[in-house]
Amino acid sequence: MALPNLDPQWLELRSHLEWSRGFAPVFVFFSPTGNPGSGRAYLEAALKSQLSSLHKVTPEKPEDASSLVLSALLDDGRMRDLGAAVWVELLRGETDPAWQRARSETLAVLNERRDLLEREFKRPLILVLPRAFAETAARSAPDLWSKRVLALFPEDAAVPLTAEPSLPATAPAAPRAELEEWLKAWKTQRALPDPRRASLYEGMMAADALLEAYRWTEAHEVAVGLVEVARVASDADADAPNRLRDLSISLNKLGDAESALGRLEAARDAYRESLEIFRRLHASLGNLPQVLNDLRFMLKRLADAERNAGDVKAAALLEREAAELEARGS
Repeated sequence: MALPNLDPQWLELRSHLEWSRGFAPVFVFFSPTGNPGSGRAYLEAALKSQLSSLHKVTPEKPEDASSLVLSALLDDGRMRDLGAAVWVELLRGETDPAWQRARSETLAVLNERRDLLEREFKRPLILVLPRAFAETAARSAPDLWSKRVLALFPEDAAVPLTAEPSLPATAPAAPRAELEEWLKAWKTQRALPDPRRASLYEGMMAADALLEAYRWTEAHEVAVGLVEVARVASDADADAPNRLRDLSISLNKLGDAESALGRLEAARDAYRESLEIFRRLHASLGNLPQVLNDLRFMLKRLADAERNAGDVKAAALLEREAAELEARGS
């Protein structure tokens, strides 16, 4: 995926997704020529780098829309993955009366189930709708509208909806030109005089792309820089959970690079520190979905590293703890 050249509103939405607590409705309204795929692909990549995910629900028929969406949110086990946001796209047939009714009915059903969603669906819900439907949306779902955390009207470049980009389940290695763009963007962030103002996202994407391209020494260099910047920012703002989380994810990237270079003990050290930070966040923030997801992910990652280093007993203990967390969240 190329570096995003998108409306800045996507950056705001990304921030909300990364640190959302509980049920968080978001309304996104597109013009007929808008391209939801580019913004969605950007969010998918951003959440992937943050150890989370984005699920997409797109009804194919207007008569099935409301039941499909409600079932996906409350009954589909795939939607219960900890930390996963859900993207509900209802852009079909902007002027079709059947689809207009389907959008209104779907929002009305969700509005009626607002209390249930707040109890059972403790994650972001992104409702993607035609721009001309904005006023109707507010009337159809007044409670959801009053609870919204964001309402966006992105002005992304017009791209035919049939050509919208998407991310495969396993992303291929980034093309060289794209990889170099990530590196350039990270170097710009790395050069900022105040590390607290630097965005780590570009470095995380560069590190991932370099690892996928087997450029492990360069990936290690980027990962070391990520940890340095994240550590300075965390030390300067010790009470900010997002700073600690950035540091933990940066240490995970460093562990990946050390592992790729065959330095198993160094990889375990990085993973252990990352896990310790996630444990601290869990102790201070409690059982928030994103916190549990991070902790579970890191337990599994360190378990793999321990097993690769020959410590089967330590790996088994970590895997058991991860399984207990998974059972708690199911």
